[in-house]
Amino acid sequence: MNGTPDTNDRIAGTVPEGRYIGLRFTLGVPFNKNHTDLTTQPPPLNLTALAWVWNAGRKFARLDFSSTGMPRGFAIHLGSTGCTPNATKTAPPAHCSQPNRPEIELSGFDPQTQVVIVDLAALLKDSNIDTNQAGTAAGCMSSPDDGDCAPLFANLGLPFAGSPAGKQSFFRAGSSSESSRSSAAGN
Repeated sequence: MNGTPDTNDRIAGTVPEGRYIGLRFTLGVPFNKNHTDLTTQPPPLNLTALAWVWNAGRKFARLDFSSTGMPRGFAIHLGSTGCTPNATKTAPPAHCSQPNRPEIELSGFDPQTQVVIVDLAALLKDSNIDTNQAGTAAGCMSSPDDGDCAPLFANLGLPFAGSPAGKQSFFRAGSSSESSRSSAAGN
């Protein structure tokens, strides 16, 4: 709804010729680019809709829902937290205790026959977007004190509130035809 003309529904690229047996990537902005002044950055690092205001960083993923129980919205905003120093707007953070940048690995991924599927149902497994923990932001804003984040972080393969990271399920390998069916169905 609030994307830009530069919004991409597909990412394509090239790699050096060779035989590849998997895919590995990190979801998020590298620390040295995450904590920069929005007004001086090229797109997409200048998008205010992806600004993480309270620590001068970026949102790595932003999913906003409305539901029967939360008609004003349930947000999932993934970004680094526990960033210090954070006392002034002029001193960018030098460290974040929760970087919240999941490392995604799809072993055996074949770029000739497969695509990466972003599976919203897998991300929301064990979550309830019709309710919200009292005294917290509506949804999950990556706070380690917000229980609404626990199942989401588990499905992203991130540690949460003292629990170790598990196996992520949000991204998976699939066929091109499966991707086309998902896009056509609006999933």
